[in-house]
Amino acid sequence: MNKALLHKTISAHLIKSDKSTSQQTHQNQLLDDPDFAPIVENFLAGLHDMVNKMELAKSDNDWIQLQDLAHQLKGSGGSFGYPELSKQAKTLETLLKQHAYDKIQQEFVQLRDHAETLYQNQQSNQKIHDNPK
Repeated sequence: MNKALLHKTISAHLIKSDKSTSQQTHQNQLLDDPDFAPIVENFLAGLHDMVNKMELAKSDNDWIQLQDLAHQLKGSGGSFGYPELSKQAKTLETLLKQHAYDKIQQEFVQLRDHAETLYQNQQSNQKIHDNPK
């Protein structure tokens, strides 16, 4: 795979992030591209599992695992057109690197809720496409 070409192509389709796109309407322009839609849909389908793994790591106080998962989500969120999710994951990762465990709850809840909203929206959209009226 040519990563430079993939990055260039994805970057050309990404939503520009600003205050008005925080907690975006959860529409991603990559979903409109038939070449990238299945890739983004797979990412969104995996969000639920990722959040569950993060929840488990957090409940086990496995800060290294949680930091690794936040790092993965930071990269993949931005790569797949969800800069706000990436930003939230970066904040969580930074707090974990600083061993600020007492400060992660609020950030984790925001990231979890955002990821779950994206996942649920993808599930709803999939049902609409599977069962058109």
